[in-house]
Amino acid sequence: MTDTTYKSTFASGGLRRNETLLVAELYQELKDWEGVRRRVLNENLFLVRSRASAQRIFQEIRGRLHALTTREMDILLRGAPQEQNHALWLGLCKRSRFIRDFAIEALHEKFQRMEASLTYEDYDRFFYDKAEWHPELARVSESTHKKQRQNLFRIMREVGLLSQENTIIPALLSPDLIQAIREDDPAWFAIYPIPDYEIARWI
Repeated sequence: MTDTTYKSTFASGGLRRNETLLVAELYQELKDWEGVRRRVLNENLFLVRSRASAQRIFQEIRGRLHALTTREMDILLRGAPQEQNHALWLGLCKRSRFIRDFAIEALHEKFQRMEASLTYEDYDRFFYDKAEWHPELARVSESTHKKQRQNLFRIMREVGLLSQENTIIPALLSPDLIQAIREDDPAWFAIYPIPDYEIARWI
């Protein structure tokens, strides 16, 4: 598990599907993160206005991709669109402890209780409970809190874990991704809305 603290900007960048796939493909080609960084910045491959913004985006994406195993990265590069989305969610949860814990303690647990939807109230409850133990969260302004909440829900919709009405959508993981996570760490199955009996069967 990657983070030991809750970053205050955990969801500010969004999913960044296209940029992440671009960086993954470049790394597959170059096998050198510094070379990828130079290409991204020098050619403005993210199509952003400032080099500083491109650098921030690159660092975040690199962190997500670096957290994936070789097999998980291969699925991200060559999988079907939904496989790629599930691999992107895995990389994001590995990168951010806050998102990982929210996925396990809110999204996954509500699904186990057969509750139909995930709400902003669920997020707020989780956030303020964690803020009692993590001062970095207590320092987040109300406007930033609302923006990050909106961003995370948008990410979950992009990944296909929530509908536009925030109904929880069961994750149908591909056999390849199931095997990759099993070889990595089966604990990661809990970031998805999957029945516990299915996880037990896979393990």
